[in-house]
Amino acid sequence: MKLDKILVPVALKYNEDSIFKNAIGKIVADVNNFNAETDKEYALNLSVNISRALLLLLEEIVQKDTKKRNAYALEIQKKDYLIKRLKDFIDSKDELDAELPDEDDADDNSDEVPAHIKALARRMNRN
Repeated sequence: MKLDKILVPVALKYNEDSIFKNAIGKIVADVNNFNAETDKEYALNLSVNISRALLLLLEEIVQKDTKKRNAYALEIQKKDYLIKRLKDFIDSKDELDAELPDEDDADDNSDEVPAHIKALARRMNRN
């Protein structure tokens, strides 16, 4: 019984700039050894090793993808939280402005309100 050859795609065979370069290079070397092997028993062991290496590579790819998706989801949550807080702040601006003393109120309670608060109130009311 003759063993079938495994064809390695060119994109994997000449892969130079992938983060998985080492793992892919090991798999390509194992496939080349499998293709050159004439002993069926040893070729079977090589095919098992190739399968293990492929599964480990696939696991690493899935982990990196999951990590990237989780980081993206966290960034979206942060963005949504920030937008919500800014909208809440903008919506409550009138209420916050109402809490600042007016110039008229500052004159009535001149004994209780410090001068720096009065100055701040005047500046805020001008804008």
